[in-house]
Amino acid sequence: YFVFRALKEGNVDVLTGTKVLRFTRDGAVCESPHGEVVLKGYDMAILAIGSKSNNPLKAELEGKVNSLHVIGDAEKPRRIVDAVEESARLAIAL
Repeated sequence: YFVFRALKEGNVDVLTGTKVLRFTRDGAVCESPHGEVVLKGYDMAILAIGSKSNNPLKAELEGKVNSLHVIGDAEKPRRIVDAVEESARLAIAL
């Protein structure tokens, strides 16, 4: 939630459920749930298109170390606050 607050304070436009159809010289043409959206005056776009866990190290270390803990997005993708809480709980438990 603090990330969204910082984005809002920085006047960053966040468009959810929106697909980029094509980039233009100064923006993009997008398709949103409400129809086509033309974005102009932008020189940068950040795409968040989902995530998938990728943890090949777990298989390499299993059975070779006394204690193995996989946390955060290495375990499963989710919100950053969930990963931070998970790491704090593990640190306390250890």
